Amino acid sequence: MAKNEQPCDVFISGGRQGAKFAAEVARVMQANDLAVYRDQDAEPVKRLGDAAWDAMAESRALVIVSPKGELNDWMIFHLGGAMTWHKPVYVVVDDPAPRHLAPDLPRLPIYSRSRLEEIAQTIKTSEGTVGESDLPVLVEEFERLGEPIDALAADADKQAKLARQFNKRTRQHIVPEELLRTLLRLRKRGYWPTTPKRGGHKVA
Repeated sequence: MAKNEQPCDVFISGGRQGAKFAAEVARVMQANDLAVYRDQDAEPVKRLGDAAWDAMAESRALVIVSPKGELNDWMIFHLGGAMTWHKPVYVVVDDPAPRHLAPDLPRLPIYSRSRLEEIAQTIKTSEGTVGESDLPVLVEEFERLGEPIDALAADADKQAKLARQFNKRTRQHIVPEELLRTLLRLRKRGYWPTTPKRGGHKVA
């Protein structure tokens, strides 16, 4: 299956009835230089495909767009994925008053549409990023692990080890999730050959 070729900072989940609302959310995120993936734009057969999986893995946050404060099956599925990947979740509704929300929603961060700019700024400034000059260090430490990226994505201990080694060498504090996102973006850019010379493992 085809990979998602575009970078993703924000994964937007929403039903088709809230498509205009989701488009508004996307515009605000993009205006803040955040790349978005809108799941509702994908064909149903592709919503479980590699492109959606890559977008969720690479994203900084999940934004659930639910005008009436209800969660459909896709939103619940994406919420589970975000929790697995330890992503921050933002639920955007028309009216955040408790009486208008589904029973499970009060346990999640709820925002009105008037706070979209605040959400974008929070996502944008929430984490440090890997500078171009530090990419060779990240690649070297990743190759030392001897794990394909997809295996690394499923192994929190290996991600933590990678972060420890990278931060020790660069004297930074970049979280494991950001390092993984950077590796996924490097793979899209064709940074490595199919089988790197060092380590002998397959990246793709």
